[in-house]
Amino acid sequence: MKKAIAILLSAIFLLSCLPMASAASTDEKAQAVVQTALAFYLKDPAMQYDSAALTSRDISRGGNLRNHHFATPEDATPEHNVYTVCSSFCFTVYWNALGYELMGDWAKTATGYLIKAPESLVVMRYDGEGDRDAAIKTLQSFAKPGDIFVTRRDDGTGHAMIYAGDVTGDGKGDLIHSTAAGEAAKYDMDIGYDPIEKDGSIRIDTATETLMSEEALKRSAVTSFALLRPLQADAADCEITPAAKARMAHPMLAINRTASCGYYGSPETGSDLTYTISIENHSKSSYTLPVTETVPNGTALKEAPEAAVSGSELRWSVTIPAGQTKAVSYTVTVTAPRGATIVAGGGSVDGIPSNTLENVVRGKGANAEKLSDTESWSAAVLAQNPTGVQFANAVYKQALGIDLGMTDTESVLSPIIKSVGSNAYYRSSDITSWNQCVPGNFYGGRAIIFQEQLDGEKRAMELRRSYFEAGDIFIAATNYKDKNPTVYVCTGDDLVMIEKGKLKSVSETQLTKSIKSNFYFTIRPTLAYDDISKAVTLPFTDVKSNDWFYTYVKDLYTDGTVSGMTVTTFVPSGNLTYGQALKLIVCALGNPEQAKTGAHWASGYLTFAKNNGWLANDVNLDGAVSRLAFCQIAAKAKNLTEQPSSNPFTDTSDASVLALNKAGVVGGMTATTFQPGGILTRAQISKIIWLLRSL
Repeated sequence: MKKAIAILLSAIFLLSCLPMASAASTDEKAQAVVQTALAFYLKDPAMQYDSAALTSRDISRGGNLRNHHFATPEDATPEHNVYTVCSSFCFTVYWNALGYELMGDWAKTATGYLIKAPESLVVMRYDGEGDRDAAIKTLQSFAKPGDIFVTRRDDGTGHAMIYAGDVTGDGKGDLIHSTAAGEAAKYDMDIGYDPIEKDGSIRIDTATETLMSEEALKRSAVTSFALLRPLQADAADCEITPAAKARMAHPMLAINRTASCGYYGSPETGSDLTYTISIENHSKSSYTLPVTETVPNGTALKEAPEAAVSGSELRWSVTIPAGQTKAVSYTVTVTAPRGATIVAGGGSVDGIPSNTLENVVRGKGANAEKLSDTESWSAAVLAQNPTGVQFANAVYKQALGIDLGMTDTESVLSPIIKSVGSNAYYRSSDITSWNQCVPGNFYGGRAIIFQEQLDGEKRAMELRRSYFEAGDIFIAATNYKDKNPTVYVCTGDDLVMIEKGKLKSVSETQLTKSIKSNFYFTIRPTLAYDDISKAVTLPFTDVKSNDWFYTYVKDLYTDGTVSGMTVTTFVPSGNLTYGQALKLIVCALGNPEQAKTGAHWASGYLTFAKNNGWLANDVNLDGAVSRLAFCQIAAKAKNLTEQPSSNPFTDTSDASVLALNKAGVVGGMTATTFQPGGILTRAQISKIIWLLRSL
């Protein structure tokens, strides 16, 4: 039904093909808003729930578990559903169309609806007194494309919708809105269902039938309503964004970028990864458009059929007939080390951006076949009668010979809760060691979800079986001392749990119902090993598994980059000399060992650094290297120059330090100081080297 309606929307062409002046008119801005709303609409049904994978920009910029405040239409893909309630939808539309933050402090009410707008936005209001029919007629006559209708009920809830004019061609005004606030979208805690299959998501409805009629007002218990016009206030000073201009030039396109490993998948180092960009043309016109892609860092291009290749830039010319879908693809080989994040972004379809994909690299040899052979380990696991997280630990130990150290829920969850604090998410890039999220990295950057932050509502939280990979461990608990949380282990072909002393497959319904717990998350220990069946045991007595630097030392020791000061000691607090630091960074970045060019054993490394522009002058190779000096070498070695938007440090403005900070390689010794003259310890430099290699 929705796709059939979409075909009718070509009537909007007449409104969107306005000439682009240096300063856009109000009508043009209104159509930018409408076209952006339609772009969201076309991505349905991927436009409703995604509590399991919030992106960092949502939380850091004011989003919460119910609202993707800074999503773009392209962010919604079949594998990644963008969660928008009605107010969040209005916000995202205006943000994408005009760069206008519609939802300021005035709109952050207890219910989250746009019901306390400043008077500058209100062009008409009905507060429940007087002639309602007359008010409805006034509302109809005042409505202009881009306006926002807001309703309110006596119980404090309400709804917000964007008026789009007649985009369906039926002679009636249309409202584009998110129905995530509707009854049909609420989660049934007793039955469990995938809300995407229900009547929800982004919709287009006839305004006179769904809002501005006596029957509709009575049915939804609406007691007051208003018409907001952001384009008469602050939004009038904004200009149409480049992406919105591109959508206006070629309306009715839906664009998806997908990866062969899946949206949440972890490709192996050395494996091939194929990206596909599909373009759905819902208009009545044929388009011939340029499609551009940038080969992601951490990969090497293998093939790009029919593409013009220039360095890391790929370009196609694609003709998409009316009502059809066309796709282009390219294949890369993953060269990044385990733990690195491959980011596919920067591509567009004639200026309309493709969605960004972030996939964390796993090492080679996950041995999924050992996990999937449940008959070989299930009897031994069940004989232990494990409860809670002990079940996952037993599976790993029996199937793969790895003791993850998961003995009780508190030992697993307490460090996570302490690290996260009041935030509702934690991304893999924010974690300084595997041990911070015992026993392994978070699920490819997935979020921890705290049910309490849902304003007391049982909103549908989507979880899909396809999100999981072999070795993933899913935990849902009522609190961090829960002695028997819900624990699933993905065996590759199946998702299993213990129920009544037996190994049982988990259904989609059971998975969805897990959100009854106060919080849940998934960890992916397979990211911790190059071969999950061969966990490395460090020989150092002074490097413990709960040390913040454990992962960095273990990984660098495993691949031969670092060694101990003795057979059994690493001396993490010891200082590095210039010579040791130079050798470490030269070899860690893939260069061979350097023969001596002078009397000192490290003279060859100094010569190499000078020849490559890392150092300008000779240094005392036996002297301690400062934090500033090493950062200057490291930034040049990796050719890092991009600076953060503002300097977080009060004691240095060095470009190399700021570039490394922007890249996520170094932070401060305190919240505001870098301490450039401080001496780097062996533990600190191990972290920097580890992070440099992942760039």
